[in-house]
Amino acid sequence: MLQIVEVRRAMEGEAADLAAARAAPGDVARMRQARDAIDAAVASRGDGVDEDLAFHRSIAESTGTR
Repeated sequence: MLQIVEVRRAMEGEAADLAAARAAPGDVARMRQARDAIDAAVASRGDGVDEDLAFHRSIAESTGTR
């Protein structure tokens, strides 16, 4: 399990770096909306898992590598 976490950290870090360099204004808006959805889910006592997945997906989509 630890190896999966290590690989995920590396991949997510790279995706965040690429998204920061390549994201268009619309991508940034989608990432912010996804982040805000996590906050709203947690504030309403949800677990935020689906919202977290959407947030990470928005970052990956912002890399421009489809």
